Amino acid sequence: DQIVPGKKEKKGKVIKIPYRLQFSCDYEKLGEFVTELEKNNRIILIDQLILKNDIEKTRSNNNKDILEQDIEMKIFTVTLNKSSIL
Repeated sequence: DQIVPGKKEKKGKVIKIPYRLQFSCDYEKLGEFVTELEKNNRIILIDQLILKNDIEKTRSNNNKDILEQDIEMKIFTVTLNKSSIL
């Protein structure tokens, strides 16, 4: 639903770029997404994962509503500052 990049952080030879993600999916799709992050060529760190379980969903008769979770995730991409290595 939403991807918001944050301010680039430089610490020595490492550059971290934070991102805040908001999306809805079931647990299986969340697992697939995390697996895809792991396969990425870039180093990606998951800093925070929030699952928002709404009590109103449990009262719904629709099973899809119960399975779908609102998720917030904070991740960082990590790169080496090549200019400081040389």
